[in-house]
Amino acid sequence: MFFIFQYDYAVMGGELRQQLLLRELEKEYQCISYGINRIEGKYLGKEQGENKTRPAKELREAVCQAENLLFPIPFLKQEKINLFGEEVRIEELEKLISPGQKLYGGNLPYKLKEQLRKKRVVCYDYMEDESIAVYNSIATAEGTIAEILQSFPYNLHGTSVLVLGYGRCARTLVNKLLAMKAKVTVYARRREAGMEAYAQGADYMEKHEFLKETEKFPIVINTIPERIFVKEDLEKIPFHTQIYEIASYPYCMDPKEAEKKKINFFICGGLPGKYSPISSAMILKEYLMEKRKERLEE
Repeated sequence: MFFIFQYDYAVMGGELRQQLLLRELEKEYQCISYGINRIEGKYLGKEQGENKTRPAKELREAVCQAENLLFPIPFLKQEKINLFGEEVRIEELEKLISPGQKLYGGNLPYKLKEQLRKKRVVCYDYMEDESIAVYNSIATAEGTIAEILQSFPYNLHGTSVLVLGYGRCARTLVNKLLAMKAKVTVYARRREAGMEAYAQGADYMEKHEFLKETEKFPIVINTIPERIFVKEDLEKIPFHTQIYEIASYPYCMDPKEAEKKKINFFICGGLPGKYSPISSAMILKEYLMEKRKERLEE
């Protein structure tokens, strides 16, 4: 049994990228929102006061009334749904979703997709689309550099930078750092990826090597969603080193331990939504329209 829904889209979460996506969608479709802070601002403009979107008072109200459920990138934040301030477990959301609905989000958990498939709910993971993943890596790399330039008291030019990981985001980031004449060293879990980084002009280190020589790097950038530094490793990190975390939880180190040790540890989440929200929102809208067209043609 499939349901008929009152709204085309339910947009969840309060980051600026989601606000701008909602602004674009409500021009053509019936929308309901939850957790969207409708404010005037540099990008939003005064026309927000004339929107047709109905804000929901609770998550249930938004989820149960829309065909397409649009969650942020990433979908999870510290094992909870990324709703900016409200803790909602995946199991709670599963109970609310009905057959025929479509759920969108970034880095959707495999278990969730399997459970919803059994309920005849279609899941679309933004990060499984090559164009979105590539663009997200560009926006993340630019945002990371912006974060560094605001907090690092020296030029990037000539500075030794250690990048942990060599996935899509890290590759784009390393390319941009090399273009800025930073001295980049990469640690990759796969040696083949490390050799690829070396071919692009970066140095390559094994984990046991950089853990012994952390003092050589004023800047460390982590792109691996894994605990890299354990308690004893934190003792070796000098006070001048600045560590930028752009991966998701559990982070490369325990934030509480880092604070105790007075380590300069910056958790840099949601960079595309922070530094390029309009571009990020528009590429998501293009993706949504492509999927809508595909369903109509079926």
